[in-house]
Amino acid sequence: MARTMNIFYNKAARQGVTSTLAGPDHDCRRRATMATGDVAPRARAFQCKSCERKLPAGDFYASNLSRCKTCVKESVRANRREKADYYRAYDRKRYRDDPERAAHCKAMGKTTPMSERIERQRARRADDPQKFKARCAVNNAIRDGKIARGTECYFCGSAGSLHAHHEDYDHPLDVRWLCPSCHGKLHALKGDFRRGS
Repeated sequence: MARTMNIFYNKAARQGVTSTLAGPDHDCRRRATMATGDVAPRARAFQCKSCERKLPAGDFYASNLSRCKTCVKESVRANRREKADYYRAYDRKRYRDDPERAAHCKAMGKTTPMSERIERQRARRADDPQKFKARCAVNNAIRDGKIARGTECYFCGSAGSLHAHHEDYDHPLDVRWLCPSCHGKLHALKGDFRRGS
């Protein structure tokens, strides 16, 4: 490109062109346009090493020209599925250790429109219908007087707001009453903690 530009400036100088567009101190984007004129840029194509398809440069990340975007995304998803426990622990640690991230997450929860919250709740219920049925069974049993709501946490003995924890969703009325703190810690230790579960 630089060689093309020098040739252009030399030719312009010989023809007596003194316009600022031809000067070396002008904006390089305009110089490039003038230098190339009506010549269309050559479209480059690369071959993906994973799927072996020949694709245009736009289908590759600039940092990785050996695999196309589709193949890179698939491998990232597969890696995350394979190492789900590791990434859950990593995300939890990152959330705990970064107060800015935690504040942002809390703020996003408060600002999420109700329609989005309802859609997410429906999706969670569809993902794990057995969990939803167990929760409904506990709430209905409390309402009907079949079981009593716990008065203190099973682990720490604190009173207040308690959660019904299911060890096995096949036995929906077999629950332990836990405070929110102990409930979160238990799921974190078991490795099945997910926000909103």
